[in-house]
Amino acid sequence: MGTYRKVFLAIYCENDEDLALVQKFAEEISSTFRLSARDLIKLRPIVQKNGQLIGTAVRTISKEGMSGLMRMVPQLMNMKK
Repeated sequence: MGTYRKVFLAIYCENDEDLALVQKFAEEISSTFRLSARDLIKLRPIVQKNGQLIGTAVRTISKEGMSGLMRMVPQLMNMKK
């Protein structure tokens, strides 16, 4: 039987304020939904094949919000499986 464990990611932060905001956001994500290790393991091949596109999508959405997401949808729909 499994248990919830903390997993750490290295995130570049310009300063302590950014770090605090990222930590708060991570806590919000953790309390909003849970991911299992199997969920992430199943995503690994997709991320490996489409890492650059996923990174571009994240940066676009963070800058442009929903309009950026909508603009990225066609490219995301054509990701390698």
